[in-house]
Amino acid sequence: MNINTVKSNAGTFSNEIILKQTDKILKFRAFEVSQTLRKFLSYIINETLSGREGNIKEYTIAIYVLKKKNNPQALANGIVRVHARRLREALISYYVSEGLEDDCIISVPKGRYQPVFLNRNFPKLSASEPYYNNRPEEMYKRKVLGVGPFRTLHKAGSKLALASRISESLSMELSEISSALVISPYNADRLFVSGLDHAGENGNDEIQYIISGHIYFETEKIMVFAELTDVKSKIMLWSYKNIFPYEKQCLFDTGEKVVQSIVKKLDNHSVITERQPIHMYDVKRKRTFCIGK
Repeated sequence: MNINTVKSNAGTFSNEIILKQTDKILKFRAFEVSQTLRKFLSYIINETLSGREGNIKEYTIAIYVLKKKNNPQALANGIVRVHARRLREALISYYVSEGLEDDCIISVPKGRYQPVFLNRNFPKLSASEPYYNNRPEEMYKRKVLGVGPFRTLHKAGSKLALASRISESLSMELSEISSALVISPYNADRLFVSGLDHAGENGNDEIQYIISGHIYFETEKIMVFAELTDVKSKIMLWSYKNIFPYEKQCLFDTGEKVVQSIVKKLDNHSVITERQPIHMYDVKRKRTFCIGK
């Protein structure tokens, strides 16, 4: 069933307006470089405009957006929630930059996957709400996260390769899901060469947090330790320990299991999670509105 308008507590928009707004958003850099984000946004918008917003569930997104039809692990490892967070982050980035003057605000509130459509001209929040003038560069600063080495005492080539692969894969995974800027293992490793006490030297002063770890091997299992450290204070903010089966012939699978386990445990940490909802003051219309809530 097709509908002509979509109503929310923020006003009413025609399908045409929503589709035009979606097209504008899809041309934004964060969506142009990510096919997954493009598919995710297009899917939830099309389902909503077709009157099927009730069908937008975690498992339907896994099937129709992420193509995980025959992979039950897609729900177990929280991959849909990870990409939903990326989508919220990308929408916020759009509306504090290129979409600053747009009247139709598309948002995906936390805890749900159905989009809502906010009219910039409609809401007027209470005077006590915090707000910012329209200066996107001052909204917030992104955290900078480095992925350091995962070390092992073993010298065997396969074991060193596994440790290196975990660092590289973790860096790529976090760059996809984190609101922080992620520095590659090669560059982050310089902190361990010079020591954390020299974090401000040799161009390392931009790294605020670093994830590193150790791997201990036994005959048929490995024990993985990881920690998240504040570079400036040297305080350990988060730690992780887990045991995995180890088969020399399955290094790729073992490395991926380790990385996915670490990412899942890190998912709700403040260094990794999305930015806070932004209350903005529209100078032109003299109204306060909120996005990312």
